[in-house]
Amino acid sequence: MREKTRPRRAGAAAAWSATGGLVERPGMIPGAPEIWVYADKFSYFAGDTVSVRVHTTADE
Repeated sequence: MREKTRPRRAGAAAAWSATGGLVERPGMIPGAPEIWVYADKFSYFAGDTVSVRVHTTADE
């Protein structure tokens, strides 16, 4: 008898790195300046305050 299995679901851990998708990592282009910008939450409601974080490897 064949076992029934649930289809595998991508959870939060796979949200940014889906199989076959683009995965960005710091230093992908050695020596090139980079900027990384992200928010404190995955989604927002209208009127919510968005907190943005920024990191760069650029000198200025």
